[in-house]
Amino acid sequence: MNRAILNNAMQILAARDHSSYELKQKLQRNGHAQEEIEEIILHLQELNYLNDQRFAENYIRSKASRHMGRNRIQQELRQKGVSQPLINEGLQNVELDFFALAYDTKCSKFGPALAENYQHKSKQMRYLQYRGYTFDEIRFAVEYQPEQE
Repeated sequence: MNRAILNNAMQILAARDHSSYELKQKLQRNGHAQEEIEEIILHLQELNYLNDQRFAENYIRSKASRHMGRNRIQQELRQKGVSQPLINEGLQNVELDFFALAYDTKCSKFGPALAENYQHKSKQMRYLQYRGYTFDEIRFAVEYQPEQE
């Protein structure tokens, strides 16, 4: 096993958690041979230093805390080389209420009041769609009014 590629991989992982695909891409850009990269990735997975399931769950938590919805999170994880079954499992394990998140996102940007007219409502809906929420989550967020006490 090549120590230089192992050290390079460990430096990359020390900065932040990566998916297997991301690490492979970075090691290829650094000029390492394909066979060595595959060997290192398997070795790091055996040691649990590289774990796509853990990466997906941490990524989901991180992006949800920044007001991103399920669709956008899934798209970004796919771009990072995480398989759809791992993404689905991560979403189930993290157990987020995306309806509440959509409402919180709407409130942080536009306030808790209902939209005054169609233009304001459509602006809110476009914003939430851009953030990655589903149509049902968006509809809930723009139409929900907490009960007044």
